[in-house]
Amino acid sequence: MRLYTFIYFLGDDLEKVKESLGDHITYWRKRKKELEFFRNGPFADKSGGLIIFSSSGFYEAEKLVNNDPLITEKVLKNYWLKEWIS
Repeated sequence: MRLYTFIYFLGDDLEKVKESLGDHITYWRKRKKELEFFRNGPFADKSGGLIIFSSSGFYEAEKLVNNDPLITEKVLKNYWLKEWIS
């Protein structure tokens, strides 16, 4: 099992962000049931968040992240997906 971090920062279009956040939460709640490891949460300043999750490899992790509604709806200012060695 490999661990990956998805670090993201929300864009400036607050209306669009609000519209997508519910779908983002639902998306990851469903994925959480399938993953061996999952931790998540927003940053204290509400600028974005961090998700740490397990995956068999980078390609699979990238597929999970790329289907996140925050990405498909293009509401992020910036994001990173990195393998994490704990």
